[in-house]
Amino acid sequence: MQKKLDLPIVAFLALWLMTTVSFAQGPPEDVPGQPPADVPGQGPPQEVIDMLTERGWRQVTPAVFQRPVENNPSYETMAFGADGLAWLLRVQEGQLQLLESYRSDTFNPDLEDVIAGHVALMEQNAQLMLDEIRGSVAHGSLRVPSGSLPSLLAGLDREAADKSGVSCDTSLHRDADSGPTATGPDADTSVSFTETCSYFFADPYCNAYAEGWTGTTFSFNGQTDDPPESSGSASCSAAASVSATSSCFSFGEAQITVMEEVTLVTASITHYIVKQNFTCRPPTVTISGPTSVWVPAYACASASWTSSVSGGSAPFTYEWKYDGVVVGSGTSYARTYCNSFPTFNDRFFSDTITLNVTDSEAAVGTDTHAVSVIYEGSGCSDPCFCLSAASADESPLDKQIFCP
Repeated sequence: MQKKLDLPIVAFLALWLMTTVSFAQGPPEDVPGQPPADVPGQGPPQEVIDMLTERGWRQVTPAVFQRPVENNPSYETMAFGADGLAWLLRVQEGQLQLLESYRSDTFNPDLEDVIAGHVALMEQNAQLMLDEIRGSVAHGSLRVPSGSLPSLLAGLDREAADKSGVSCDTSLHRDADSGPTATGPDADTSVSFTETCSYFFADPYCNAYAEGWTGTTFSFNGQTDDPPESSGSASCSAAASVSATSSCFSFGEAQITVMEEVTLVTASITHYIVKQNFTCRPPTVTISGPTSVWVPAYACASASWTSSVSGGSAPFTYEWKYDGVVVGSGTSYARTYCNSFPTFNDRFFSDTITLNVTDSEAAVGTDTHAVSVIYEGSGCSDPCFCLSAASADESPLDKQIFCP
């Protein structure tokens, strides 16, 4: 999901120290330290609230907004100012406790790296909160007073003029996901920042971890990517997966902090998603049915295929494709072939049936089935003459074929 920050919006981010985070299925209600929905706080100006509402955000508290994430079973949360950051830190504390609960007597270096990275992100957001409480954003000797929106906008306008009309197209992208794969629990995350001018700095960070059990065998894997701050473009990526069948856990996290070079505007965007105690592997799908279909001349033939599913988490949704085209959504699929105008010789076709099954955890299992379709040749160079000759057989296609 792409985000674009133009200069006025970046100014709002500077004033309110915007930060966002995404949770699997929304912020977990049973996480210790989760703040109630009616926490008081100082929210953004009404014009910002109107803008967010138009873009699908719902106000949870005066300083916190939420909306569903596109193509991802999670909610994105935007927190403004010290009150919003305090809300966010309490939720992150709950996530930290969840990560720590997966510690065991056996030292797990990958998990420890992920926990350390999560703590680092919390410390960064805590520093932003303290800066807001002090009423300024500090960087070197320059301080931009909180509440100076009009002068800040004016300064941005002057700086834009000094840049001779250069238009900065700043795009932010971050994504994190976790869940079952063909080999077991998986977590993957990525973040990127690009711009078409050189007035921004970006500092990305990515975290991924997965673990699970197969009988008495425990497996884990993790990856952290913390590249240096850069200007003009920045990116990071991390992925982790293990082979497991039960007791699974995976965690993906991505953050990027962007700073405008002149006004020192800072936007910190964080996205993470957690999956725990889910079916480690996606459903196993099998298509049963004929591998070849014979279609007599001047006649039709029907064939059907059925599905079987094992593993995964019910309920399931089905998607049948025939040569790449979606043709059905049930547990079985049937097709009729007609040989209306046969050629002199037999015709042979190699078709493909694909079934995608998605379980309740959004894990997808796939099977592909090859089908040879043979259309019988008529042995006749004049199909209309042959059809006339075949009319005595009362072919069901007689009424469908028109010859001069």
